[in-house]
Amino acid sequence: MALVLRALIDAAGQGGSFRKRKVEALVRRIYGLFMVFLAWGGACNYVAAADPIHIVVMIEPQRYFVQQLGGDHVAVTVLVPPGADAHTFEPKPQVLIQASQARVYVAMGIPEEEAWLPRLKAIRPDIPLVHQDQGISKMPMETRDEIHRQQPSSAARTSHGGHPEADHHHHQGMDPHIWLSPKLARIQAETIGRALCSVDPAKTGDYEMRLGVFQQRIDDLDQRLTKVFDHLRKHRSFLVVHPSWGYFARDYHLKQIPLEIEGKEPTAADLVNVVRRTAAESIPVILVEPQFSQRFARLVAQESGIRMMVADPLAFDWEANLWEVGQRLADHLSQQP
Repeated sequence: MALVLRALIDAAGQGGSFRKRKVEALVRRIYGLFMVFLAWGGACNYVAAADPIHIVVMIEPQRYFVQQLGGDHVAVTVLVPPGADAHTFEPKPQVLIQASQARVYVAMGIPEEEAWLPRLKAIRPDIPLVHQDQGISKMPMETRDEIHRQQPSSAARTSHGGHPEADHHHHQGMDPHIWLSPKLARIQAETIGRALCSVDPAKTGDYEMRLGVFQQRIDDLDQRLTKVFDHLRKHRSFLVVHPSWGYFARDYHLKQIPLEIEGKEPTAADLVNVVRRTAAESIPVILVEPQFSQRFARLVAQESGIRMMVADPLAFDWEANLWEVGQRLADHLSQQP
C-alpha cells in the first residue's frame, strides 16, 4: 500500500509543486482511512476470537438450553456424567474446584444439589449462581397413601375440559423435574437468557435473538404435543419407575403412576397394588429410565402383560427427546380399546 502511494506522489511531482501538494494531502487522507480500517478490522477479529464464556451446569438438558441461547459464545461443562443418577450424584473435590473456575454456574434446584452447593461457594464465594427454577411454582410429590388411595373411579374423574382432574392433598417434597415441561421450559430459557445478557452485555442483541427463536421452537413443540395427546379418547394413565414425568403429564392432561414412592423402592404390597390398578384401569405401558434399575418394571410388566418403554429424562437433545417420548407414549395409550 505504501509503495503505491509513493508512486502516486512521484508521478504528481512531474506536474508541478501545487499539484504535488494536493496529491500528497489526498494520499495522507487515504492512508489515514486505510489505517483506521485496519485497526477496526483487527478489533473485530479480536472480538470474534475471544474465548467463550465458561458455564457449568448439572445435567445434559441444561447444556442444551444454554447452547441454544449462547451458541458459539459459551462453552458448557456438565457435572453429572451420562448414565448417572442426578439425585445421587456427589461431586468430588476436584470436580468442585474445576466448577469454581466457571464464569457462571446454572443451578437446577434439586435438593441433592442444594446439599453440596455451599461447598462450591466455600471454594469461590463470588461465583455467580443462576437458579434455573427461579419464578417457577413447583408441584408437590405424591405420597404413598395418596397414590394408593386413587381408585379407578377417582383416576377417571374428569374436569370440565374432559381431561383427568388432579387430586390436591398434602405432599412430601417438591418435584424438581421442571425441564420436562415445555410450558415451564419457556420460563427457564428466559432466566438463562437474562443471565447471559448480564455477564456478557456486549452480545445482548444476539442472546435476545436466540431467546426469541428458542422460545418459538418451544411453543411449536408444545402445540405439536398437545395435538398428539388431544386425540386420546380414554386412556391417559401410564406407569413409571421414577416419578420424573409429572410436569409433562400435567401439561398434556395425563397421569403418571410411579413404582418408586417418596424416593424409596416399592414394597411387595406396592407392587401388588400397582398390578391390580394396571388391570383395573387398562394401563398399557410403563416408562423406564436408563439411570434406574428395570427390575421392578420387568416384574410388573410380566404380571400385567404391559409393555416397557425407555424414556430418558436426561437426554441432551431436549426437543427431539420430548417429541419422541410424546409420540411413542401417545401411540401406546391410543392402542388400548
